Amino acid sequence: MPFVRTRVEIEGHVSYITTEIPEVEAPHWGPDQKFNVVGQRLPRIDGHNRVTGRATYSVDYKFPGLLTCKVLRSPYPHARIMDIDTSAAEKVPGVLGILTHKNMDMRFSAMQRVFEPVVRYVGDEVAAVAAEDEFAARDALDLIKVTYEPLPFVLDPLEALKAGAPKVHPDGNLTGGKPRVLGRGDVQKGLAEADTVVELTMTVPVQTHCCMEPHGCTVKWDGDELTSYESTQTVYLVQRALASAFNLPRNKVRVIMQYVGGGFGSKTGMDKHSLIAGELARRTARPVRLHADRWEEVTVKGHRPLTVQKVKIGAKKDGTLTAIHLVAYIQAGAYATGPSNPGGVFREMYACPNVRTEEHGVRVNIHSTRAMRGPGNVEGMAALELAIDQLGYKLGMDPMEIRRKNYTPYGDQAANIPYTSKGLLEAYDMGAKAIDWTKNRHKQPGSDPGPVKRGIGMGSLIWSGGGGPPSGANVVLDMDGTVTVQSAFNELGEGPKTIAAMVCAEELGVPYESVKVYCGDTQGLPIDQASYGSRVTPSLMPAIRNAALDARRKVLQAAAAFMDLKEEDLVLEKGVIGVKGNAAKNMTLQKLMSSLTHVITGTGFRGPNPSTHRINVFGAQFCEVEVDTRTGQVKILRFVAAHDCGRAINPMLVESQIYSGLYQGIGYVMTEERVYDRNSGVNLSSNYVDYKLPTSLDSPSLTPMIVPQVDMFSNNTGTKGMAEPPCIPTAPAVLNAVYNATGIMFTEFPLTPARVLKALQEKRA
Repeated sequence: MPFVRTRVEIEGHVSYITTEIPEVEAPHWGPDQKFNVVGQRLPRIDGHNRVTGRATYSVDYKFPGLLTCKVLRSPYPHARIMDIDTSAAEKVPGVLGILTHKNMDMRFSAMQRVFEPVVRYVGDEVAAVAAEDEFAARDALDLIKVTYEPLPFVLDPLEALKAGAPKVHPDGNLTGGKPRVLGRGDVQKGLAEADTVVELTMTVPVQTHCCMEPHGCTVKWDGDELTSYESTQTVYLVQRALASAFNLPRNKVRVIMQYVGGGFGSKTGMDKHSLIAGELARRTARPVRLHADRWEEVTVKGHRPLTVQKVKIGAKKDGTLTAIHLVAYIQAGAYATGPSNPGGVFREMYACPNVRTEEHGVRVNIHSTRAMRGPGNVEGMAALELAIDQLGYKLGMDPMEIRRKNYTPYGDQAANIPYTSKGLLEAYDMGAKAIDWTKNRHKQPGSDPGPVKRGIGMGSLIWSGGGGPPSGANVVLDMDGTVTVQSAFNELGEGPKTIAAMVCAEELGVPYESVKVYCGDTQGLPIDQASYGSRVTPSLMPAIRNAALDARRKVLQAAAAFMDLKEEDLVLEKGVIGVKGNAAKNMTLQKLMSSLTHVITGTGFRGPNPSTHRINVFGAQFCEVEVDTRTGQVKILRFVAAHDCGRAINPMLVESQIYSGLYQGIGYVMTEERVYDRNSGVNLSSNYVDYKLPTSLDSPSLTPMIVPQVDMFSNNTGTKGMAEPPCIPTAPAVLNAVYNATGIMFTEFPLTPARVLKALQEKRA
């Protein structure tokens, strides 16, 4: 079959992949398609196991001789290790292995910077101990003597770029040595042509992933073969990295992930704990388990980056945008190699001929950032949507109307390449109607009488949720008529097992209850790249459809031979092989399969993305708040979230994603705050008491809405990704609602009572 190059955009990063055009490709499900299973609100296949404790996580695997590993971490944000003495620790009963920079193979350091002689943040790895139990491991850590030479450090990205700032690495603090500059047109010309210009500087804070299940793994060796039971979003990426690190062929490395308790981007790719546990397991010839504790989870396992964004937007009197300019400084952490991408939304969200984004990834003495749900877009949209609102107020325009005015149908404005579908205007209509935008919005912000003021605001979103190859699947029919979907995708809890079974049942023509799904294993399963970037549904479900179609064709071929009929006279529906025009000859699938000598396997994979269109996800959120000007307390009264995700295979699961995204976005803008001691570099909010996550008691009224739209170009299921978009516009919707209530523009959050009260007092003064 022919191979082609196809464009794949994941989390704002574009790559070109060489992929095969499927020999078996299911036709598109059109907007009028009639379904038996797809579209139903079915509960999660694995929901019972998750809530009853039967689910097996990486920490639950137990083997004879299992060792526990603990890591000694740096108390300094920047220091040179002058000496490290492990002699006393080695004598602790039960200790079998200790790793430091003195005895750790340097190829690991080259890949993941494990145990370097210079530590670059509080919590950086200094040593690791494997012992018979946790008590022995911790006792040994206490006996390791380390002599440090403290070095100057820097925590703030703007300070890190000043002349004379401490260097996190010898080559300087700017990742890549220069900023990433992208755009089109002439921004200075566009600003000169504008009748009105809005300028603002916004500090968008850190957000921590706070996974329920800590990062970790359980690793064992069988001869020269390595098996790692991982808490990960990417079994194949971990397999590839472990094979490279231990100089093994990939078929000697197996990575298994059956359940994971949250990831949100932080468990993408291989982590240092996999290398440490793998090396200690090899040296001790014993299985090793290494999992982070809560302090480590919050302190060293990644976070959404802090960004400082300087924004200029110009427009004509009628609201037509003439220029968008962003200069962003992104706190990348100690070891990051490049910046995140807040500039993507500035270039793509609105029609504008002159756009320039300049992104500076800045190294500081804090652990490195990681992708977090909607990476780049969450940070960028907070500043962009605040600026768009302010521009509307300054021009005397309804904030929604200025957004409509600058709507664009093009995913590539320079080349006029259209989107496969775009339900943004419909999302505006649905959300505005549900929240009664025209009636409830104050044309004059802060005009409510009395000390308690109400307001409403909105935020838009764009996200690269089109997916693409590689994704593959098998559909296996056993001789008892049961069906198994096989693919190495990672189920993170958002429901891909469930919709995989639904898509298979629909295309194959069998009852949903007869389908089982096996995933999360690199051995014997077709490859799926990973679970990130909202890629699983639009990447994997077309592959499952193709595999189910292939299996159905083989079933009908077998039935035709068995029944001595023509294949075109047979249909397979609800597990029954029907004979057209002669129902008396119908036969169950189970009876046919029991007569065969082997199983039937259908294979399928994801084909290329369309070359003529761009695939993106859109939506809008609307928020109503109440602000008590006496106390600074902000209360979110209700949220309406309208999202375009193409066809909803299971509307209940889509709504579940909207709920979870709203909760995460509300926590980000309202309560979650990372605080560092600038004298010591220590994270002062390294627990769930000081880092305040929202609870059910903080929940406002939430109304999820799905734009009724099918994408006829994206893939054969008409779907787009939905895992990450719901948290992208949440923060700006709240900030714009607070402005509408008080007339105060907050360019820093979370909106703690102290921060709000201070701003109110400054306004009165």
